[in-house]
Amino acid sequence: MYVNEMKCLRSQLRRGIIVDIKAGEDFHINGKTLYPLEVKFDGVGCHAYMLLRQQGDITDSIFTPYFFSNRDKRDAFLGWLLR
Repeated sequence: MYVNEMKCLRSQLRRGIIVDIKAGEDFHINGKTLYPLEVKFDGVGCHAYMLLRQQGDITDSIFTPYFFSNRDKRDAFLGWLLR
């Protein structure tokens, strides 16, 4: 299923459904560090991400996060998406 989601994101990026994608700041929760890939879909927000970040910044809701437990894997995936 993970591979299918990766392919779907790449397809959406190429079709213009995803309008921005970037590596987010490290996210610490319950003693774990997660590495978000922040995806901005055209016309779709994620208000739960704003609440999760707990910074009160409404611009956080612009992005939908995809969390990785390993920074290198997140960065490799981002490189694959953008090539």
